[in-house]
Amino acid sequence: MRIPVEVKVSPIVREWTVCYYGSHVIVPRYESHFGWLLKMVLELPPVDYKFRKLPEQECITFLLPNGKIGENRNFNVYRNFLSPMGHHFISRTLYFNFKSIFHNFMVGAIQSGAKTQKEAIEDFCIVYNLPLKHISYDMLRRSWDRSEEKKFLRIT
Repeated sequence: MRIPVEVKVSPIVREWTVCYYGSHVIVPRYESHFGWLLKMVLELPPVDYKFRKLPEQECITFLLPNGKIGENRNFNVYRNFLSPMGHHFISRTLYFNFKSIFHNFMVGAIQSGAKTQKEAIEDFCIVYNLPLKHISYDMLRRSWDRSEEKKFLRIT
């Protein structure tokens, strides 16, 4: 049995995650960096807290191994609660990972040939199978125009 942990994310990150992983449900590997970050922010649930399921269209679900806390492992307590600060941290980490992958794709696309910025953004959407429903060309263009990677390419 695995413990589900739901994280509310922006529609852009959810769409990219579903297209990249094939589902909104992710099972992080134990030794992965992101799995480590997720375990770091998990807390014991407050005594009076009632778990409520988030709408599937707004969240990503992580399935964690069923691990108990305690020296003798006889406690029936699981770290499966994300505080508002933990939600924000994980959501922002996913967003920055998305932006990092997009910026690295753009650097490679522009350095590899005579592609225009618009063609590179369209190629990104095609490669990652992203519909332009939540991810708009203008959002990606603005992100690229403001990025440090683009400023670095201008210098070299």
